[in-house]
Amino acid sequence: MQTKKKPHHFSLLPLLLSFLSLHAAAVAVAKDGRSLISFKAALPNPPPLLSNWLPNKDPCSFNGVKCQGLAANRVSAVDLSFSPLSANFHTVAKFLLSIDSLESLTLQSANVSRSIAFPPGSKCSSVLTNLDLSTNSLSGPVSDVSGLAACPGLKSLNLSGNALDFSLKEKWNGGLKIVAGLESLDLSWNDMFDEFSRRGRCRRWISGALFFINGL
Repeated sequence: MQTKKKPHHFSLLPLLLSFLSLHAAAVAVAKDGRSLISFKAALPNPPPLLSNWLPNKDPCSFNGVKCQGLAANRVSAVDLSFSPLSANFHTVAKFLLSIDSLESLTLQSANVSRSIAFPPGSKCSSVLTNLDLSTNSLSGPVSDVSGLAACPGLKSLNLSGNALDFSLKEKWNGGLKIVAGLESLDLSWNDMFDEFSRRGRCRRWISGALFFINGL
C-alpha cells in the first residue's frame, strides 16, 4: 500500500520571512529619507550641500549622510558641518535626532541656534553615541542639557563655542549630573559666571577646557 506524502506546508516559510525582512528594511530606509527631506523643508534657505536631498532618492546617497554601522543600509551618521543651516535645535531634534538608526550627528559651525532644551515629546535615537554641536549659537542654562537624557546611548557631547550659561554654583548644586551617562563633554568657550562676579563672557579663561564625566 502506497503511503501519501505529507504536503510541505512550511517550504515557503523561509522565502516569506526573507520577503518580509526586505520589505521592513525598505520601509525603514524610506522613513529615514522622509525625516531628512522634512528637515531640509524646515530650513528657511537650504544650503547647496543639500541640493541632492530629493524625494524618492536613496538617503544613503545624500551629501553628508552615511549608511553603515549597526544598521546596514540605514542612516547611521549625518555630518553637515560648516553649512549655513540657519536651524534651531528643536528642528534638529525633531527631524534628525529622531532617526532611530542614527549613531553620530555632527553640526559644527552650522548656524544652529536657540535653546539646547530637548523638545517635550520628541524622541532620540537609542544608538546615538556622538553629538557635535560646537561653534554655533545655542543659548540658555547648561542645565537644559538634561533633556538629552532622551538619548540614552550618548557618550560624547561637544557644545563648545556656544552661548550656554554655565555657573560654578550650578555645577556644585548638581547641574552636571545631567550628563552622568557621558564619557566626554566639552563645554569650553561658553558663557561662565558665578555669584561673586558679573555675568559675562569668560571665553579666554575657559577656552580649551575639556570636561570628562564618568558617572557623576
